Amino acid sequence: MNMDFYLIKLFLPNLSNVFVIWGQNEFSDSFLIDKENRILSFLSLESVKDFIEEGEEAYSFDQEEFDNYTKLFSNDITFYSIKEVYELLSKNQNMHEFSRDHHTLLTNVYNLISDYFFQIKSEKHLLLRENVHIKMFFDHYYYKYFWKAGNELIETEKKLKDFNYTEFATIFKILLNTFVESIRIVSK
Repeated sequence: MNMDFYLIKLFLPNLSNVFVIWGQNEFSDSFLIDKENRILSFLSLESVKDFIEEGEEAYSFDQEEFDNYTKLFSNDITFYSIKEVYELLSKNQNMHEFSRDHHTLLTNVYNLISDYFFQIKSEKHLLLRENVHIKMFFDHYYYKYFWKAGNELIETEKKLKDFNYTEFATIFKILLNTFVESIRIVSK
């Protein structure tokens, strides 16, 4: 199955902004990782190109597909601010303080880091995703902004009285910390 490759620029807290390579086909979404399940990242687009041209092993991708990387540079680069997510989680005290744009950022980053946990089959982190407060936050977002489902949105909003923002933010930060700590800068 052919994999489409994309460059993602991550704005990280306390680290340089980095580029990572993410691949997608109809069966999976995955990052370029090394044998220790660390996400390979690059400080510049030139270092991405050098890495590929030097024939470095692309552990998590089919090598023949990965060697044909020209489409990688023709696709738009997606940006994710992990730093902003940390800031939002720290300064807000409840779900209703988030704007739609903030919800979207949190959801996009959550889905991105979830791709990594599925890829490496991290049971610990996949179980954290099942936390009731994590699910409640994202269910509410999807019902409110995407699916606009009447009864489901009403039912989800009824459950919000039991929502624990502190637990939600703590678990999200654990997931973020693990993701950020898994990033290895490739120096070329």
